[in-house]
Amino acid sequence: NELENTPSRADGVDAKDEEMLRMLGCELIQEAGILLKLPQVVMARAQVLFHRFYCRKSLRRCSVRDISMAGLFLACKLEENYKKIRQILLVFHRVFQRRDGVKDPTPLSVGSTDYFTMKKKIISSENKILRELGFVLHVEHPHKFILFFCRMLADQGREGNERDAQTEDKKQETNKKFAQTAWNI
Repeated sequence: NELENTPSRADGVDAKDEEMLRMLGCELIQEAGILLKLPQVVMARAQVLFHRFYCRKSLRRCSVRDISMAGLFLACKLEENYKKIRQILLVFHRVFQRRDGVKDPTPLSVGSTDYFTMKKKIISSENKILRELGFVLHVEHPHKFILFFCRMLADQGREGNERDAQTEDKKQETNKKFAQTAWNI
């Protein structure tokens, strides 16, 4: 099975560590995306690219932090929700400091050695993702289908049933909760 025989496993990374590192990468993308005020669809695409990349490359050979930065940068371009590389770097620098437990985080100085090092890493990692995935970056997001099916289920429940307003309000609230739970999954 492709999910069980990943390059990371072949490289000696056990299943639990691989899962933890993949979750870390997705959390970094999500956290940075929220700080950048990106739509969820951009973050979802970045996470899909991140996972696809690590289905082909070992976690030991490519930094999770670098690939998560590059994945979000690339997803912004693909979803036409452009962010400057500077914005991505500044936010990820802050996220990394927070994750590393830095008490007094300092902003990344544009023009500093650290800034140019991170910039080189994000560009290099973006190129790695593109090459490894063969420039095949299409992602079919399931989110649009979720709402369609939730509406179908809600409409199906209404057919032929006469209900009072209170029951209808409860049903709508339940449908909203169901849709939100499905969206979050």
